[in-house]
Amino acid sequence: RQSSATWLLIGLALLLYGVAWRLFFALRRVTRLMQTDPLTNTLNRRGFYDKAASILALNARQQGHVALLLMDIDHFKVVNDTFGHAVGDQVLRQAAQYMLKSARPFDLICRWGGEEFVVLMLLDDASSAANVAERMRQEAQRARFAERQQVTLSGGLVLLKTDESLD
Repeated sequence: RQSSATWLLIGLALLLYGVAWRLFFALRRVTRLMQTDPLTNTLNRRGFYDKAASILALNARQQGHVALLLMDIDHFKVVNDTFGHAVGDQVLRQAAQYMLKSARPFDLICRWGGEEFVVLMLLDDASSAANVAERMRQEAQRARFAERQQVTLSGGLVLLKTDESLD
């Protein structure tokens, strides 16, 4: 009888631990869903801004260089209008997949708009920004659709100043 209260407390503690464990993983899943574009598995705008803040703070401490790359799939409306939205979605998924594959672990890739992607890159050397951006653009252009037609991407690249905001 004296140990039954102890066992009851242990059981309740284990139950609370199990509930806390499930809540922890549910929160991680909800956070991921809130920050990720479901079609491309890249960050959405919310996730981009959330993660960019910590990247920019780290960069300010290390005094490196930050580059922002905006890429757009050329003539994407024609792909959607000619081949349908399912093919357009396939192009977006493939382009994003190639970009994610070519990204470094600390690069942030975000689906910014319909067919626009933004990449935030930390660089040791500012002169390497164009090379890194071009490599990522070429990698994304490996996406194919409808009988092996290639997509092309156009982009713009800017080096952010230390006190300059992402916007």
